[in-house]
Amino acid sequence: QVAWVLGDGSRLRVIVNFAAEPAEYKSPQAAALIYAAPDDRQDMWQKHRIPPQSVAWFLET
Repeated sequence: QVAWVLGDGSRLRVIVNFAAEPAEYKSPQAAALIYAAPDDRQDMWQKHRIPPQSVAWFLET
């Protein structure tokens, strides 16, 4: 995962899983999921699991 600090102090974070198996991740605090692909696996992101071969972008305020 990688994060960038934006001008207003918020953070844009991307989490990527290139593996063939799901993985767990630590949820960014006060973060909103703004994009995930594949988008049909949103249920896994809500449970703090990264689906295989997926990416998600979060905005932390």
